[in-house]
Amino acid sequence: MNDTKAADRKKKVDMRSYMMIIALIAIWIIFAITTEGVFITGRNISNLLTQMAGVTILGAGMVFVLLTGKIDLSVGALVTLTGVVAAVLMAWNGWATIPTILVVLAMGLGVGLLNGFITVYLKVPAFITTLGMQMVFQGVVIGIGKGVSIAPMADIYKQIGNGYIDTPIVIVLGAVCFLAYLTLTMSKRSRRRAAGLEMEKQGSMLGKMVLVAVGIAVFVWVLSLYKGLPIAVLLMIVLVVVLRFFAEKTKTGRHIYAVGGNEQAAYCAGINVNKTNMITFVICSMMAVVAGIVITSRLNCGSATSGDMKELDAIAAAVIGGCSLSGGKGRVVGAILGAIIMASLDNGMSMLGIEAFWQYMVKGAILIIAVALDATSQKAK
Repeated sequence: MNDTKAADRKKKVDMRSYMMIIALIAIWIIFAITTEGVFITGRNISNLLTQMAGVTILGAGMVFVLLTGKIDLSVGALVTLTGVVAAVLMAWNGWATIPTILVVLAMGLGVGLLNGFITVYLKVPAFITTLGMQMVFQGVVIGIGKGVSIAPMADIYKQIGNGYIDTPIVIVLGAVCFLAYLTLTMSKRSRRRAAGLEMEKQGSMLGKMVLVAVGIAVFVWVLSLYKGLPIAVLLMIVLVVVLRFFAEKTKTGRHIYAVGGNEQAAYCAGINVNKTNMITFVICSMMAVVAGIVITSRLNCGSATSGDMKELDAIAAAVIGGCSLSGGKGRVVGAILGAIIMASLDNGMSMLGIEAFWQYMVKGAILIIAVALDATSQKAK
């Protein structure tokens, strides 16, 4: 009975993912036609992927906080603070890239611990805690940055957001990714066979392998049409894979889902609820700092506006990607789909010359629809 319920849940998640992919394809087809093919050129797709890298990393971190039924509104301001602090250290004080990155990462760790402590132990609602921290960060940015854009950044630092990996290396990386997928799939199949469990049909398994191989090949081919794989996109992929493994394959990750599903039941089951909630805030803040590094390195300056509205983009990416605001439901990988849908809308509408206010209205409407669908689903459950 439990196996049947689990299979039904997995089917629902997969169906939602498939619907998102179909929606993304439809968006790309519409913009490809209306821009006379410019939207799907190698250069534009490469730029689109680079633009979405920071939001995806931010959204992946936001997923963990949303899984526990909380929210972090400070991440956008933390993105700005990261860029300004990095710029002050490098442009005004001559720091090298590595020490600067270590300092801002330590800052992210401290912010996550502080947000978690105030929310978990002082019992201040996460909404209020992170909204207050957002205002604090905005004040700090104005205080240390004097309201001006600070530039230039160090050359190595700039490569994070603007550098590319050459096509031959990308081909090798694509082959390695497919071999890793093949190895993991066969290993899982062998374990299920040894345990006497039902295995996926061979035809279905081979079909997925073909789709993955074709997907990787197309991805590599498209990137080869421009300059190769953007370093920011590679960083995004690595972080999403690591965070996905942490969320779905580790004990702490399972505890996060349990706390989000029913905090009282998780406590009664022996889970350290306070520690688990603290971890989610730390992950979210650390990812905000990494996103800040990616975004500001691409801009080549520390700007007081680099993180504007980024917290809403992160929440939108996570929610559109299947994360529930009530907690206990969502996947890190979904943040990629959510982010690429939002980035595609931004990119396509900008290419068509549609004014910014329409872009905000469309993105806001999509977010409302995604939350409404989730609320309807929760009510039906």
